[in-house]
Amino acid sequence: MNNEQSELISEMKKLREEQKDYRDEAQALRKENGVLRMELEEIKKEKEDIRKELREVKDTTSRRDQKRKRRHKKRTEGGEGYHKYARESKKNEQHSHNRIKNRKERTKHTEKRNGDMKVKKMNNIVITGLKIEKSEPNILKNEMETFMEKHLNVKTQIKSTLRLGDNTCLVELINYEEKQKIMANKHKLKYISNERIYIDNDLTREDREMQKQIKVKAKEEKQKGRQVKIGYSKLIVDGKEWKWNRNKASLEQPAIKN
Repeated sequence: MNNEQSELISEMKKLREEQKDYRDEAQALRKENGVLRMELEEIKKEKEDIRKELREVKDTTSRRDQKRKRRHKKRTEGGEGYHKYARESKKNEQHSHNRIKNRKERTKHTEKRNGDMKVKKMNNIVITGLKIEKSEPNILKNEMETFMEKHLNVKTQIKSTLRLGDNTCLVELINYEEKQKIMANKHKLKYISNERIYIDNDLTREDREMQKQIKVKAKEEKQKGRQVKIGYSKLIVDGKEWKWNRNKASLEQPAIKN
């Protein structure tokens, strides 16, 4: 086998690796969209729970009214026992309504805050491991666009940049499509010699804490000699997928099938 054939085989292997990485990134993006849909379903479920609780309060109030009417027949309207019962009934009813109202307001506020934050960060990426010498926005923006074109072979349009540290930069793209192009090609960073550069999503505080705990768990499992792979809101251990439960704020093991 001559040198030309060896180089051709090596190049074909490299192309296959890039194709595999691209498929993995595309799958990750599809799953990220699926997570957003799951969060929307959780919000809908919580709203339904509130409506259900409100119906229960109404039913409880109706039963109390019926009970009050029955007692009213047995007692005189001027009796102290009746007035005491009426005051307590009204107080309990007001307490139930206040509880429902407060819960609805908290849910609405949380939903709006998380929704606004996710929309705001949707077009953002965070680059780490890259030496950032300039902090002037226009110069940094040009440097990031040049970096993307040189190492990812992606011509992109950046809206703004922000230096977060000596080796960390926040980049806001003009739209989500531009971000997808970068995320689909970020696997090419591994071909940069003697550098460990990463491109990640700009996560909310809640998501950063989630990913932090997932990484801790991944380290524990890796120390046990298991094969691990970290994903968004999940961890794959020896081929089995652990999913993040947002209500419990913890990873859940896959159910064992009998």
